[in-house]
Amino acid sequence: MKTIKFIALSMMIMFASTTVNATPSKNKNTTPAVAVNNVVKNSNKNYMTTYKMDAQGRVVNKVVFKSVDGQWNPIGAYSVFYGESENIVTYAQWDKDSHTFTRNAVQQHFDSKDYPVVLTSPTK
Repeated sequence: MKTIKFIALSMMIMFASTTVNATPSKNKNTTPAVAVNNVVKNSNKNYMTTYKMDAQGRVVNKVVFKSVDGQWNPIGAYSVFYGESENIVTYAQWDKDSHTFTRNAVQQHFDSKDYPVVLTSPTK
């Protein structure tokens, strides 16, 4: 449980310190995927997803936000640990009380040879 809280806190700090600006596309309901400081943001009028990549271009964090009264509120996050023999994906929902991604947290382990990349991001 401490590991999950540490991952959630790390993700919150990382995304709070990164500013991403998207230029609206011609379709007023969506914006194109925009990369800033190794973070890709993709959104429509109701949902926004941010993707953080490592040096190899693999997704290491994915956070989904929902627009409520003009505010982007976090709803869920994935984090990926890429290891020598296995890759671990952690998913958790946002806990409004603790302000962390700890609600309903689950982990899935994948063989790194069979699944060298676990999550993908939209094209930049």
